Amino acid sequence: MTNVLILNGSPRGKDGNTAKLVDRFVEGMKKGGCDYSFEHVFLKDKEINSCTGCYSCWKETPGECVFDDDMEDVLPKYIDADLIIWATPLYHFGMTSIMKQFIERTLIVNKPKIIEVEDGYSHPRRYDLGDKQNILISTCGFPEHSNFEVLTKQFERITEGKLNEKILSVMGELLSIEIMREEVGWYLEAAEKAGEEFAIEGSFSEETKETLGKKLISPEDYVELANASWEQGGPPRE
Repeated sequence: MTNVLILNGSPRGKDGNTAKLVDRFVEGMKKGGCDYSFEHVFLKDKEINSCTGCYSCWKETPGECVFDDDMEDVLPKYIDADLIIWATPLYHFGMTSIMKQFIERTLIVNKPKIIEVEDGYSHPRRYDLGDKQNILISTCGFPEHSNFEVLTKQFERITEGKLNEKILSVMGELLSIEIMREEVGWYLEAAEKAGEEFAIEGSFSEETKETLGKKLISPEDYVELANASWEQGGPPRE
């Protein structure tokens, strides 16, 4: 059985735009008919303290953090996962602080010494993380895909170059507007198709990648709609 860990870093949790994409992607994976076990972790609901850089997990108590919090429950899931779906909306051109907080606490999976690796230097692992697969799913409020550049590069580093696939949706707020359901439904269908393809082939088809790279509506129409929504109190808080 393949263990899939979904780490959702959205402050909106299961009601967020990013979660809508994740849900459709997972539906597609289930359609693929493979033997998967899914574990959803909404980080906003977890008590995870910020790493203080004390290095106790490296020195005084190797492999153990000074904090007694929910990381004790989430970390084993992270270590045991075969596939991790990193789900975070784009905040200030990067991941949310909730997601960053979790990632900083994974310092514990490393040992302190610096060793030479193929593309530079790193830390040796305390645990065998295996050959994990990684998928990044994110949404942003702007109409240009260039806003995801920093986020993508960061996850390529975090996953040590093993970011298998990604779904990066611009104009993400449209996914939560009821009257736009029919107009943007094709994108959610593409996310589901991507999940099915990944379950069967281990990757997205070029056709699906092209579809996922499209804008939901024209930038001009989106900007007009977005600005009008703020005049009326802002987009829906989902």
